[in-house]
Amino acid sequence: MRDFATLLDFVGQREVKVSGKHQLLPMNLLAELNAQLAKPLRLGLNHPQQKCYPHINGLYLLLRASRLSLTEVRKQTTLSPDQLALDSWRSLNATERYFTLLEAWMVRGEREIIGESHDSLGSFFKCSTFMERRVRRGRSLRDAATRAATLLPRVAQQSVVA
Repeated sequence: MRDFATLLDFVGQREVKVSGKHQLLPMNLLAELNAQLAKPLRLGLNHPQQKCYPHINGLYLLLRASRLSLTEVRKQTTLSPDQLALDSWRSLNATERYFTLLEAWMVRGEREIIGESHDSLGSFFKCSTFMERRVRRGRSLRDAATRAATLLPRVAQQSVVA
């Protein structure tokens, strides 16, 4: 949650000119964003692409799937926060935000958003696999919701302090 808030702030503080047909984050901003995350990756690459940062790639997928950002096509396509959606997002508590992102990932989080190949099995398979793994491990969604409800207030409080 903290890293997602960092990405939202990062996009909101500047005009981000996205690149390519998949509208990915520009390579010159990736290292700066990576440094602001809770556990930055140390890459020994000269020109790392977005896919070299799996945590940024996942956060970006959530950002696009959650529809908290808009892309505007002008001379160059730019990414900016959707202020109306962002106001609604800010009215949610930490638990509601968590489950909103979970829903965005499960329902709209298609790999094509970040330039990955098409998943022929789609969202239904992703959701059913998620549920199957939870049951196989002896966990239920109620357990997940209870755990999230106890952990997220602390996470939200830490992200406000940080």
